[in-house]
Amino acid sequence: DEVDALAPKTTAASTTMRASSGSARMVSQLLTLLDESMRWRDADRVIIVAATNRPQAVDPALRRAGRLDNEIALGLPDEKARVAILTNFVSGMALSGDVDVDALAACTHGYTGADLAGVCDAAGSTCLREFLAETGVADFSDPISAPLPLLSDAKEDLPEGSTPSVLHRHFVQAVEHLGPSGMREMRVECPNVSWDAVGGLDGTKSKLQRAIVWPLTHPNRFHHFGAAASRGVVLHGPPGCGKTLLAKAVATECKANFITVQSTDLLTCYVGESEANVRDIFEKARSVRPCVIFIDEVDAIATTRAGAASESSSGGASDGVVSALLSELDTISAMAGVVVIGATNRLDKIDPSLLRPGRLGTLCFVALPDQQQRLAVLKACLREAPAEEGLEDALRMIADVTDGFSGADLNAICKRAVQIAVREAIQMQQELADADAEAASTPSLLSRRHLEMAMQSSRRSVSTEDADWYSAVAEAASAGKALPTRKSPAAGPKCTDDDNDLAGLQERLQLLVEEVKDASRWERSWSVCRRNTEACLANAGDDIIGALQTAWREHVADP
Repeated sequence: DEVDALAPKTTAASTTMRASSGSARMVSQLLTLLDESMRWRDADRVIIVAATNRPQAVDPALRRAGRLDNEIALGLPDEKARVAILTNFVSGMALSGDVDVDALAACTHGYTGADLAGVCDAAGSTCLREFLAETGVADFSDPISAPLPLLSDAKEDLPEGSTPSVLHRHFVQAVEHLGPSGMREMRVECPNVSWDAVGGLDGTKSKLQRAIVWPLTHPNRFHHFGAAASRGVVLHGPPGCGKTLLAKAVATECKANFITVQSTDLLTCYVGESEANVRDIFEKARSVRPCVIFIDEVDAIATTRAGAASESSSGGASDGVVSALLSELDTISAMAGVVVIGATNRLDKIDPSLLRPGRLGTLCFVALPDQQQRLAVLKACLREAPAEEGLEDALRMIADVTDGFSGADLNAICKRAVQIAVREAIQMQQELADADAEAASTPSLLSRRHLEMAMQSSRRSVSTEDADWYSAVAEAASAGKALPTRKSPAAGPKCTDDDNDLAGLQERLQLLVEEVKDASRWERSWSVCRRNTEACLANAGDDIIGALQTAWREHVADP
């Protein structure tokens, strides 16, 4: 068992370590014994079976013909196999009539047999704890000091034949709590965002449903017609329009595993590690398919690999990331059941090869909401808030006067109105606590006045020029034309003493942010180049260093 620990793969970095630990001698002895076993295996009827979960880490000499040459891959169980495994595990459990094994198998994508056994154990433990608490045998409010419960300690006589039965919700709670073991090192909380939480954007929702949800929920239909499912989608548009929220809603609708990737998860200063991180993420996603990989701010990872844009990246690390992404997306069989969603507000900075059909070829433009969509966004933001009658007229008035506002701006208005309502409710409760207890306990409602007060400090985060540029990018991308570049003035906007000029302040701040980003890219590039040069000089001989110094003196003397 764990043959990779006995015969690890030989690498340049591990040669010295293996020589000192003696693993090289163990591998040599194992190979010798395997070669000798070819002569006596038929007479003694001895067969050797090795097991590992890291076949790529096993010494290749051990896997050649004549030794351990027959390899059997035990992959993750499909839905039919999960039904059989769960049926076997629950056969000895006291189940209620509402337990649906087929439904459990359908929502446990990426679960191994051990994971399913853990789900059954957790469901049984939850059922037993609830039963003991209901019968008064034990109090689990303080589980540390609670004694070991016994059924003989019940406060009331248990009815004859009373036994705990595991309900379907116990299994559902266990599935949500445990998750597949293959994703625990990178798993985030599964998003619980429905389509109702995304106001408006009906056209974008239907496009995402056709490109992502249908291939994951109805793969047999695509296979029947011989159609290749979409491998990726890029959501682009102004900031604050709901791109990240749409990705979470898609993952919730698909009921698929969800992996969020940031630029810090991929880019490193060490050569080759960024590409290895990309391969590891895709390998992990394939092992728990169906899976949705969400890459936020994809323009920071997959920048254009030409000219000055490549020089401004992290020492060329993003070039390797782009190549690794293209290699993974071009693997047809490996991408079945895996969909990549990228979100960006700078489509012009993404490498064009990543946006061609067959890769991240489906482009969804998330534009600023119109009047009807703004009304839908306001309703979605306040769908759980207790409101007075006639509040919809106030929301319609706000939707009419907030032309050019993004979804995030509208959400900020709603949050500010709720904060004003909460503040007034707390003040009223403190004033009426002593005078009238019944009036103090009366629930407060969100009114039109709260929204009007919140509108006094509202502002739009996307200027008219930026909105026009985003629209031009979307039109050029849909027509297959070259994307327009974002023009920034040579000199910053004139400073004004009027602090109420929010548009001017916003434009100046945006220019400063772009300058800071560019400076950060140059700093990372210089630091990586300096470390690589120092590492090369540290490993170089005296003759090479002397030749470099001579060449530099000649260059200084006659440039």
